[in-house]
Amino acid sequence: MQEPKQRKDMNPEFMWDFSHIFATREDWEKAYTEAEEAIASLESVVGTLCESAESLAAGLNAIYSAAQKTEKVYLYASLHKNGDNGDPEYQQMEGRAINLFVAFSTNIAFMEPEILSADESLILSYLEDDKLKSFRQLVHEILRAREHMLSADQERMLA
Repeated sequence: MQEPKQRKDMNPEFMWDFSHIFATREDWEKAYTEAEEAIASLESVVGTLCESAESLAAGLNAIYSAAQKTEKVYLYASLHKNGDNGDPEYQQMEGRAINLFVAFSTNIAFMEPEILSADESLILSYLEDDKLKSFRQLVHEILRAREHMLSADQERMLA
């Protein structure tokens, strides 16, 4: 019986191509660093969301920009690992990406409690601003869940 081929020995024609996500591992590393920086920068958003419609839009844009960067890094690592679960390099990449996701979750734990700490009519008035058009559904869902939310400290601890 013939030994099964290692993933590295397979014909690339029959393997997933992720080069449209990141062309090289170095590109992934660069994106990982950018995601880390975007996550760290979210600390400057804390306490600013409810100051004005502009600050809410800026904060939510920063949060969702960091989310997109984090998700792209995670997706690439996860797909590679799923292509070859036995490859320690891909296991390590996915582990790092999961840690990045945990950091992101921890750094945005303030968002919902902060929005909920403001007067609901004020937040609803902010939503009339076109800058918040793409976030209206999200904010309405947060407001709807008001009675089920924990404090900011409790949310951060859970995250």
